[in-house]
Amino acid sequence: NALLEPIWRLYQDDLRKAGSINYEQMIVLATEYIRTGQFKVPWREVMIDEFQDISSHRAALIQAIRQQRLDIRLFCVGDDWQAIYRFAGSDLHFTTEFERFFGEVRRYALSHTFRFGEVLSEESSRFVLANSRQSKKSLYGHEGHSNPLVLCPLEQIKRNNWLENILQVIQQDIRLCAGVSQQERVSVLILSRFHHFLLSPQKLAAYSQAFPDLELIQGTVHSVKGNEADYVLLLEMNCGEFGFPSEKVSDKLVESFLPMGEDYPFAEERRLFYVALTRARRQVYLCYSDAIKSVFIEELQKHHKVQYLAELIQTHKKIVNPKRKPWSGLNIFKFR
Repeated sequence: NALLEPIWRLYQDDLRKAGSINYEQMIVLATEYIRTGQFKVPWREVMIDEFQDISSHRAALIQAIRQQRLDIRLFCVGDDWQAIYRFAGSDLHFTTEFERFFGEVRRYALSHTFRFGEVLSEESSRFVLANSRQSKKSLYGHEGHSNPLVLCPLEQIKRNNWLENILQVIQQDIRLCAGVSQQERVSVLILSRFHHFLLSPQKLAAYSQAFPDLELIQGTVHSVKGNEADYVLLLEMNCGEFGFPSEKVSDKLVESFLPMGEDYPFAEERRLFYVALTRARRQVYLCYSDAIKSVFIEELQKHHKVQYLAELIQTHKKIVNPKRKPWSGLNIFKFR
């Protein structure tokens, strides 16, 4: 308190001098205006998207709207498998226990995804449902890639050229797949759990120049939620404080201000990994060091059908340089 209270007071003074309020204050004031009748709710129907990200303040605003206008209908769209913002105050219980907070509800399952293929849908769904507290549902994808998960232990390839090797394999996969248009640039999304593992702007520009047919973009998993790409390249799938899942220990003071955590190991990190996997329309390449690989990699190796980058590189070499037949170098003469 001795540290934080002076900072808080200075922050509030600065807001008053500027005649401003922050976003949370906006939500709290709106809730108060509705409860006191200063604002009359004019709507009969309200749709709330990304409902899994609702915080206690936002939930209070929704409850105030319902209490003032009893005939209102709410349409709440959300996916508890993609709840990844607890650090910002989001509380998953508002989605998984909706009835307890908002009353009777009729649930509809959106079971078909048009983003990724059926195999990736099966693999990612099985992974996220390892946590039995996640809602059970069947998600169906389109036909998609037959080998969507590619493991890339860096010990098996030249460490200095690992990214170049992956991009070359992606180019080869594009040539072999009839479902990818050769006229369109193919997008490759480079992802990381932490920002400092991403490529520098100079390196990203250099790889973009070396692979002009590929549209290279990058970001953290949190920052790209809602986006998609043909291929995803997931960096640093290792264990440790800056691994994936992250083993950083939250500060007790910070934890005291957040919604109650879950007792399942790495529950939110597991959902974050699900989000990372499902950004890909075709394939995900997971990069790691065998010596310190993530428990998520170990789980994929144990339970899921995966392919290794080294195998794809060998396949690529055979296609580019097919083995010559032993008689192909002979000169055939015809005598009369």
